[in-house]
Amino acid sequence: MLVGARPQVTRYKLDQGETILHSAVKQNRLGALKLLVELAGEVEFVNSKDDYGNTVLHTATALKQYETAKYLVERPEMEVNAVNGNGFTALDIIQHTPRDLKGMEIRESLWYNHGD
Repeated sequence: MLVGARPQVTRYKLDQGETILHSAVKQNRLGALKLLVELAGEVEFVNSKDDYGNTVLHTATALKQYETAKYLVERPEMEVNAVNGNGFTALDIIQHTPRDLKGMEIRESLWYNHGD
């Protein structure tokens, strides 16, 4: 696997400053995200921000990917209360989206895992 052979590949920035983690979330590839986090699960990498200040948790929350958001908030290295370029946490983002079951589940997971 490329990441195992060349771990620095995970540090490359894609369009709009996204990392390979952002790409995995946008493509709804939870298995790939888990593998990448396990292989290179450094605090700095897991909390990388794109050009807009969004972490992968912000992205998963905005896309209402409950399983992905739940996985991320349960990671000890994930900074659940990180703010993006607009000053929003992931919890702020989910509170400003139309209410539905996925949003409620994400909101509960964020609150439970120390979302302020």
